[in-house]
Amino acid sequence: MGHVTLTVAEIKWPAEGKARGNIITTDGREFGCFREKFGLFQVGGTFEVEISDGQYQNVVSAKLLSAATPTATQTFTSGAYRPSATGNGAAAPAEHDHYDKDKQIFVCALLKEFIRAGKVELEERSLANAVNMLKRLHAYAFEANSGFVSGAARHNGTTAQQ
Repeated sequence: MGHVTLTVAEIKWPAEGKARGNIITTDGREFGCFREKFGLFQVGGTFEVEISDGQYQNVVSAKLLSAATPTATQTFTSGAYRPSATGNGAAAPAEHDHYDKDKQIFVCALLKEFIRAGKVELEERSLANAVNMLKRLHAYAFEANSGFVSGAARHNGTTAQQ
């Protein structure tokens, strides 16, 4: 097994019904990646990656070296498999793309700052808990019918939903 350091330029999810897609680096290299490993990567992030030997160089494991900036977003190939919010493998609806991107930027930006401040450890359970908490916070603050009332509105007796 070999190790490479790479920065992700694009993530090509597997086509529907396929198990393997690709991680494309900023210098144009391509590494095979199975569906269950895509969660290790983010566009713009720099990683130390263990790859398999042989004709096909597939991702075995990855360690984050440097997180992506909040403006870097995951790129999808048209017609490729796109994970849904429910994780059931169905294609994500296009009308939710803008909202999903805003949510992703919100979560990534705050998660990056939590990691930088030492509030979250670079460990799977800690990261998953932080991401889920930030997703709930985003829903509470920005989704319709969330019951969110801003501090200014609270002081003058109005609500943000009026």
